[in-house]
Amino acid sequence: MEFVLYLLGGVLDILSVLLLILTLFGFGIRDNLKYMLFVSVLIVLPSYPLRILELDAVDIIAHTILLFLSLRMIFLIPLLYAFLVMIIGYIVFVLIQYFLLLGAGELDIDPLSIKARIYQAVTFLIIAGICYFLRRKKLHFSFVPDDLRTRVKLTTIHRQLVVLSVFAFFLLIYGLTHAYYIGDLLILLPIFYIVIGVFVLFLILFIKIEYKRGRERRKKYGGV
Repeated sequence: MEFVLYLLGGVLDILSVLLLILTLFGFGIRDNLKYMLFVSVLIVLPSYPLRILELDAVDIIAHTILLFLSLRMIFLIPLLYAFLVMIIGYIVFVLIQYFLLLGAGELDIDPLSIKARIYQAVTFLIIAGICYFLRRKKLHFSFVPDDLRTRVKLTTIHRQLVVLSVFAFFLLIYGLTHAYYIGDLLILLPIFYIVIGVFVLFLILFIKIEYKRGRERRKKYGGV
């Protein structure tokens, strides 16, 4: 029973991350739903034995590798963008779940407990609500292609995104690993404030890319 609950909670976590990624970057949900479920189960299945063996750092790294490969091979997102959208998905998910736990005063929670499963379900519902709102308002970025044949031109902004993504990746690995080993999430509050700052920088660069794409499109089709 514990394994089933852990599997359900883990699937909800990965679904939340994928839902954020597909919504923020304008991918369809209905057409990709079966792939989202498949990827979520695929990533979570090896997670439980790793947690039982207290190999939390290995579990986090395995999650990251499997999600990255899934974005590449199943959702057909080019290499650079697959890494980028994965980092954004994790950042938004971690921030929402962290501040949910912070607001509820649950900063010392056992990852294998029933209470953890409840918060995973609540996090998923919050993210589903946010994504529903964004889709209704058609608020998303449109520069990420779903075609592996698309060549990504490395502009200055793209290089800045790569540097920021690498920094955010190690920051998240550090924060999540310590969260599981230490247990007291309040200690990590400064780290999460830094993550918020990184997320804001990502948004600024995304808006710059969208503005540049829009300007190029207007020039191409004779707009103002």
